[in-house]
Amino acid sequence: MSAIFPLPDSLRDLIARGDFAAARTELTTLAERMDEEERRSATLFEAERLRRLEREFPLTEAEALERLRDVVPDSTPEDVARWCREGLLQSLMIEGERRIFRRDPGNLPLRSDEARQRRVAAGLPAEPRRALRDVAGDQRIDLSDHLSEAVATGGLCCPVRYHITHTVAVKPGRVPPGETIRCWLPIPREEPHQTDFHFLFSDPAEPIFAPPDAPQRSVYLERESAAGGPNDFRISYEFTAWACHTRVDPNRVESPDPSDPEVQRFTGERWPFLFTPRIRQLAREIVGDELNPHLRAKRIFEWMDANIVWIGEREYSTITDFTGLCLDRRAGDCGVQAILFITLCRCAGVPARWESGWWIHPASVNMHDWVRLLIRPHGWLWADLTKGSNPDQFRDTAAARAFYFGNIDACRLVASADIAQPLTPPRHHPRSDTIDFQRGEVECDSGNLYFDDWDHSFEVRRVG
Repeated sequence: MSAIFPLPDSLRDLIARGDFAAARTELTTLAERMDEEERRSATLFEAERLRRLEREFPLTEAEALERLRDVVPDSTPEDVARWCREGLLQSLMIEGERRIFRRDPGNLPLRSDEARQRRVAAGLPAEPRRALRDVAGDQRIDLSDHLSEAVATGGLCCPVRYHITHTVAVKPGRVPPGETIRCWLPIPREEPHQTDFHFLFSDPAEPIFAPPDAPQRSVYLERESAAGGPNDFRISYEFTAWACHTRVDPNRVESPDPSDPEVQRFTGERWPFLFTPRIRQLAREIVGDELNPHLRAKRIFEWMDANIVWIGEREYSTITDFTGLCLDRRAGDCGVQAILFITLCRCAGVPARWESGWWIHPASVNMHDWVRLLIRPHGWLWADLTKGSNPDQFRDTAAARAFYFGNIDACRLVASADIAQPLTPPRHHPRSDTIDFQRGEVECDSGNLYFDDWDHSFEVRRVG
């Protein structure tokens, strides 16, 4: 959620100094004096955003050093201070103390040549490896073989059927007994490349389903909070995911038609896809004199692949300037990279939109975001920056990079075709994730239940 009006100077100063407690008090007082509901809600959310920021930046310098020594064994207090100054460790002053982003000790080797070299000198791999689950033979999907088969076959191909069980467990004592707990969980949208959705089970019963083409498709469950718990929500379903490979002839690609409603919608500005002077200049530098929209998008894809690295990211509700943050660090997770890519494409006149859900390869299940590109006459193609550059899953990373510009594998679940869309039925309180919809959303009568109020699991089993 972005601010819809400027904060008073006194509040901006408090936040900039890290006086979060005083800022939250002033924000709450300011909201109580407001009559306009939209302004009041945005002001109260800013107070909540500060609470969430404190959760994202919990580490003192001493605590960060302890974690860093598991990553770069010879780290020193002087290193921590220097890496903070250089921005390699993201930090904020909060209540008079420097606090460091909770995931940055693990992120450091992904961004720092020095950290990688010191790891190698200590006998460690240059970068920490992403762990893959050991799965039975009938669950395995060799991604390199899968992509090769999709290229050879073309079109919709290589289907895989999955069984999903998604569980949310509200922690004891988080909801007063007798209040209604409301839970929204993502389910597959109706798409040509994901078919045969079959809902199997829900607890509680009597689920409410969003329309199949909802921009962020959900199933809704509710139950009364029990004093002794458990206050759990569980769904299971099956569906089939398809790979898709399109052979694009650049000579056949059509220029976007300015009168086309889809072109108008998906080349326009909308937070967080804002055409700042920095974005406009960068888009011009990357695409140069290229006029073909497919090749423009490819230049942007290749620039990002060469210049932006993957790192573990903050919760999206704490970020107000996605593109600026990504460019400042030259790093971001899949969603932050997707937002920058969409913004650059739109600024360059290439229609682009968001798509997200889960990466459901049984060995490496994870939340994931990627991009769709409108390339006439082929329609909506895909671009996935981070899966195309993951060296742990492909024997031929160059082939993977080539595949993930324009094509899609059968190892994902699409729940969202846009960001920050209303759920069905509508929520009463602000969301935990103001951009995406993957873990789910939970609230009760008295307010939102944030991610630290509940646990979740997302279990994937291949069934065909």
